[in-house]
Order: sequence, then C-alpha cells, then structure tokens
Amino acid sequence: MNKAIRLDIKALLVPVTEENPTGSDLREDQSPGSEYRALRDARTIARNNERSALANGQTLFINPADWESILNQAPAVLQNQSKDIEVATWLIEALTRAHGFEGLCAGFNLVRELIKGFGTELHPQPDEEGIASQLTSLLGLNGFGGEGTLIAPIRAIPLTEEGTSVGPFAAWQCEQAFELERISDPAKRESRLAQGVIARPDIDQAVIETSNEYFQTLNNQLQDAIAEYKSFQDVLNEYCKDDPQPTSKILEMLEGCLQTLNYIAADRLTVEDTPEQEESDNETVSTFSGKNKIDTREAALGSLRDVAAYFRRTEPHSPISYAIEQAVYWSQLALPALIQELIPDEGARNKYQNLTGIRKIGD
Repeated sequence: MNKAIRLDIKALLVPVTEENPTGSDLREDQSPGSEYRALRDARTIARNNERSALANGQTLFINPADWESILNQAPAVLQNQSKDIEVATWLIEALTRAHGFEGLCAGFNLVRELIKGFGTELHPQPDEEGIASQLTSLLGLNGFGGEGTLIAPIRAIPLTEEGTSVGPFAAWQCEQAFELERISDPAKRESRLAQGVIARPDIDQAVIETSNEYFQTLNNQLQDAIAEYKSFQDVLNEYCKDDPQPTSKILEMLEGCLQTLNYIAADRLTVEDTPEQEESDNETVSTFSGKNKIDTREAALGSLRDVAAYFRRTEPHSPISYAIEQAVYWSQLALPALIQELIPDEGARNKYQNLTGIRKIGD
C-alpha cells in the first residue's frame, strides 16, 4: 500500500474518439481473448482466492498481487477502447486492495468524473429498465440488501503499520478486540481467543510500534476518501434523481474506520513532537501536572487511555481499566449508536427515540 498510484485520471477522461467519445461496448466482443473477458476472469480468480483464504481462516485474506492485471489493463481499456462503468468498478476494487483508502479515493474520483462527463453514453448504456441497469456493477460495491463487494475490503485495510512485532491490524480486528474486552465470562473470552480473535494487548502493542507519520498519513487518506465519496454520492444522486440508488453502506464503513482510527491513535493523529516535548520525555512528571495541560477533547481521552493502560498493566484483574475503556469507547459513538448499545430492547429503544426525537440508525 506504500507504492505510488499509477493512474492518470485526466487521461482516462479524454474521449476515445471525437466521433465516438465513449468508444465501443466491450460486451459485443465475445471471443475468448477479448479484453472484457480477460478483466472479468482476472477479477473472478482474485475474488475466489480471497474466499478460499477466508474459508481457511487466514486473517490477511487480500493479496494485492491478484489484482495487478486489472490495475495494469483496466486504465488502458478505459482510455483507448471504452468508457465502461463495469471496468471502472473493477478498477475501484483493485485500487482499494492495492492502495487502501488512497486507492478508493482515486477510484471514486474517476467514476464521479466519468458520470459527470459522459452520463448515459457510458457503457453499458441504460436499457428499458433505466439508469439503474447501467449502474448494476457500481451499485454492487455498496450492496442493496446485504453488504456490497467493497465493504469487506474496506474493513480489511490495515490501520496499524506493517513490520511491527504484531499485526498489522485492520478495523475488523480492532472491533473484535474491543468486543472481547466487554465479555465478562472467562470461558467465552477463551473461546473467542481460540477462534482467532485478537486480544486487546496485541492491538495496543501494534499501536505503540506504529509511527505517528503512518497514523497521520492514514488519517489524511481516510478523510480524503470520505470527502471524495460524498462528492461521488452527490453526482450519483443527481444522475439518478428519478430513481434513487443505495450508497450509504460504504460511507458508513469509511466513517466507522475513521472512528476506530481516532479511538486507537487519538492525539497522535495531529500532535507533532517538538523539542520541548522530547525534553519533557526525559523528565519524570505527573500525567496531570500543569506541564501536561489538557485543553482538547482528544487530549483528555488520550489521558484516560493512559490511565486505563496503567491499571490494565498493574491491576489486570481489576475492572477499572475496562470501565474507563468502555467510557472512552462510548464517547466515540454517535448518539443513535450509543442508544442502541445502552438500550438493547428494541421496543424500549424505539419508544425512547420517539419521545426524544433522536433519529434511528439508518434514518
């Protein structure tokens, strides 16, 4: 994911020819050696490999090398042969796996500009069912009823750095570790650990060994991806204004990753080390002395995490660390999500939300 993205988006937006700006429909060539078949088959093989890896219990189930042929061939097809939504969708999938949030951002930027520039002339062109038929593959990234094809790859983007003694760990592994902490039954905890769930101390160790630069770069990439996806949503909603299409699951997943990143990295996302700070590191000072003044929300939460880590290390059987971590976790939730956790009974929760006017998740 550290490699630079080789994608000239401006070049991909140039019409194929003046007479036929969007080129030909690749599906018209059904020969065994057609570009469309080659790309489709490469995607099928890559996804089958991921399914097999998951079935075999591999946590690092995504292999960017499996998507290399799509990364190499799809841009040339889009530039020289056909402005094709399905090919662009496969490119988004490949970019996300190879370049994480930065790749996702570039992919949706491309598709947004293609829709703005070519609209209904993009291939495949709308049939009698309307624009939705043209966008089937693109909308499949988000999903209709269940999770779309891009949700799991987003959830699997590493949030901690490679090359550390443990990890790297992605959002889904962090979420499982947080859930494990809230299980009080020792037998259930051991069962989850035996199933491969990562323990919180391993997450903490990976975070400690991850550089500030990595966290800050990742945070910027994730923020950019969210902003770009919202811009894509605006363009798509305008394009499909007579037949609105679902796009919210991807945004929710991106925002969930950002929430998890904020939770594990806290003030390391923005605070740079200064000579004064480095000097103070060599001194023994109280966490709550005037020298370490708490003047932001993230600084306060960071201090609470430090306190929780202290009690987890010195009093591992005490509930103090878990109570503090639980409070910090709740502080990161939007109010509707917090209510869903605190009031598990759906009837009671609905009554409370109706009385207070607090929106429900998904509204």
